[in-house]
Amino acid sequence: LNHGGGQERAVGADIVLRRDAGTVHIRFGDTGARFNPLDAPPPGLEGDAESRAVGGLGVHLIRQLTTAAAYRRADDRNILDMEMTLPAVSDRARLRRNPRGPKL
Repeated sequence: LNHGGGQERAVGADIVLRRDAGTVHIRFGDTGARFNPLDAPPPGLEGDAESRAVGGLGVHLIRQLTTAAAYRRADDRNILDMEMTLPAVSDRARLRRNPRGPKL
């Protein structure tokens, strides 16, 4: 895993997942330089992958897939808390039939 903004030192990271009812809670923490991904500008998505600038797609996925996200810096760590709402039980059967999701 290459993470931490290209720092010369090793950066530790951890992920904690918890599920309750219809929500998945995700906490991502690292010891890298202060970085609030929620403040990052949206990536350019025009053109093919080879012609686009590197980076920003993880933040884009966070914005698209989560229903809530919050950043804080504590004890020299970046902490990003996210929530994802799970599809209703009636939608799960449809997703199993088409695991790649809807055609765009």
